[in-house]
Amino acid sequence: MGSLRTSRLIRLNFLAPGIIEAIASGTQPAAVDAQALLDLHDLQLEWSEQKKLLDIN
Repeated sequence: MGSLRTSRLIRLNFLAPGIIEAIASGTQPAAVDAQALLDLHDLQLEWSEQKKLLDIN
C-alpha cells in the first residue's frame, strides 16, 4: 500500500462521530462512499466543518 493511500486512510480515523453513525446506519448522502472519503484532500479536523463538507446533518 502506498504512503499516500495510507495517509488518507489514517485521516479517516478523525471523522466526526455523526458522520460515522450516518455511514453505519446508511443515512449518509449517496455521494459519500469509501472512494469519496479517500479522495478528500481538505478534510478538516473540526467536526462541524466535516459535516458541512459532506452535507451530513
